[in-house]
Amino acid sequence: MRVLLIEDNEDIAKGLAQSLESLSYSVDMALDGEEGLRQSYLAAYDIIILDLHLPGLSGIEVGKKIRAQNKTVRIIALSV
Repeated sequence: MRVLLIEDNEDIAKGLAQSLESLSYSVDMALDGEEGLRQSYLAAYDIIILDLHLPGLSGIEVGKKIRAQNKTVRIIALSV
């Protein structure tokens, strides 16, 4: 399963990615909304884990743009 993790806190992103990879998931990371959106258009992901509080483009904006392009990808929203 291929996962796109969009999270601006690098420590959290690395920890989540390591945990998912230990379960045999393939994980790509983006540390801001614009990069995450770009990556979402370049590859097919089974699931996107999306932080709602991102610099630049917010997670809400990113989610709406991804959903407009891909009606079926699963998106999990993270918020603290």
